[in-house]
Amino acid sequence: RGLPNQEGAIGAKHATLGSGAQGIRRWRWHGLRSWDRTPLALAQSMDSLAQEANDSDALLFRTLGDLFKAQKHSSPFETEFQSFELSLAHVDDLVAALKAGPSTPFYLELAGGLARVLVGKRDVGTILRVLPDLSDAMGRPYELERSLARAELESLDPGAAALRLQRLRKAWPNENSLLEELGAALDQSEQPELAAEVWGTLRGIHPGEWPFEKAWTLSLVRAGDARSPAALAAALRSHPEDEDLLSVSQSGPLPPVEKGFQPSDGRHDDHEDHN
Repeated sequence: RGLPNQEGAIGAKHATLGSGAQGIRRWRWHGLRSWDRTPLALAQSMDSLAQEANDSDALLFRTLGDLFKAQKHSSPFETEFQSFELSLAHVDDLVAALKAGPSTPFYLELAGGLARVLVGKRDVGTILRVLPDLSDAMGRPYELERSLARAELESLDPGAAALRLQRLRKAWPNENSLLEELGAALDQSEQPELAAEVWGTLRGIHPGEWPFEKAWTLSLVRAGDARSPAALAAALRSHPEDEDLLSVSQSGPLPPVEKGFQPSDGRHDDHEDHN
């Protein structure tokens, strides 16, 4: 429809993107590097939402806005979680905002996102410091409890992890990755009878899968189960050079179970909504 008049062009140049005083001049936006635009736009959006929200939501949106403003360009060699800027102060502010609001799917998803970032950063200390109270306040949601269990395994407290995962199993009895972590936690906390039952469940879900066959056999041997001689003999026939099997087939004390969080290979990870 023709070229804009001079007054309109000047107005467009000085228009702001965002709300009120928090907006950004359009000319400055075009001068930003591409990786700086996304966090700035997200921060502006959170500021706008905070102005229209009720008290608890406004606190959460302001907190998210501050978090997005803290983001900066990172090395391409960092993982997604390593590159996400998350100071202890931001963690505490976000936890406080989440606890102040309702346990709606939106709040639960944000809490799960916080847990995923902390797990990705392997920040066991912060997980164990802030997530227990947050999880209790939000009704012990799945992602927070899983993150806590992994931190407990990493901090060499498999008994606590086993108790937490056993509670989750009541709601998700056949979830693969949960069962794998529970079996490992039970083995590490010297409960091989219970571990054998968990590995047996996974054998039933995935017939012929060697990792589960092997874990089941080792747990049977450690438990002194009557089925262990036949299971060990069958396992050694199929994998005669397996060092773990050979170590428990020798006379004398059984070798200790290696402790710590052992990530699965991902083949049987679950992808359902747990909110």
